[in-house]
Amino acid sequence: MSKARKLEVVAVALAVLCLALFVIATYYVFFVRIGKYYIGCDAGCLTVDHRPVPVLPMTYFQSSSNEIQWTDAAVSNGGGWIVAIPLWAPFVLCLVVAALAHLRARKPAPGACRKCGYDLTGNVTGRCPECGT
Repeated sequence: MSKARKLEVVAVALAVLCLALFVIATYYVFFVRIGKYYIGCDAGCLTVDHRPVPVLPMTYFQSSSNEIQWTDAAVSNGGGWIVAIPLWAPFVLCLVVAALAHLRARKPAPGACRKCGYDLTGNVTGRCPECGT
């Protein structure tokens, strides 16, 4: 398998993962606490949250209709930051990478027939013996 084909497979797999996370994050809230950070999905976004918040369990999973609301008091006690990346952005990026890798993998090698990819090394007739072009 060529490098372009491997890149195409990985990009498509990541695009499917982003699409699945987007669908899940549209209906559910999921965060994992890693140290002082909360990393998860909420409202169709991948979110990294670093705020002084009340201590929650290491992982929580709730329906968005019953989601946890951060209070202004928790935010004002020392600030913090939130980075939210809409999951459609990496989905589109992965699809573009997969499309470019697919086009690169389909490009015939130098000295090959443009139509079927047959190796024309040593061919003096100028015609492809495989497809006739």
